[in-house]
Amino acid sequence: MSIETIERRACTREPVDTRIFASIDGQTVRLDNISEQGVAIHGHGLSPGSQHLLEINIDHNHVTLSVQIVDTSHDNTLHARFVDMPYDAHQLICSYIAA
Repeated sequence: MSIETIERRACTREPVDTRIFASIDGQTVRLDNISEQGVAIHGHGLSPGSQHLLEINIDHNHVTLSVQIVDTSHDNTLHARFVDMPYDAHQLICSYIAA
């Protein structure tokens, strides 16, 4: 099964260590959780359907990923899915989740 065909809500979400640096379009943000398919970002002001660059430092690796905002919550949480995630980045995220 390819990464793209997995239902995003069925993926295990792992809370993110607050020491992980993240930014979206150059703006520092805090990640709430991460899965194989996407990420919850504490932030606001981005519209559902919009696409952005998310940079994260995870397990001493700097990764730049394309994300699309899927929806937003009233508590300033942006729910985003990964778009065309490189294999190496996918492996890194899977390793983080499994740890």
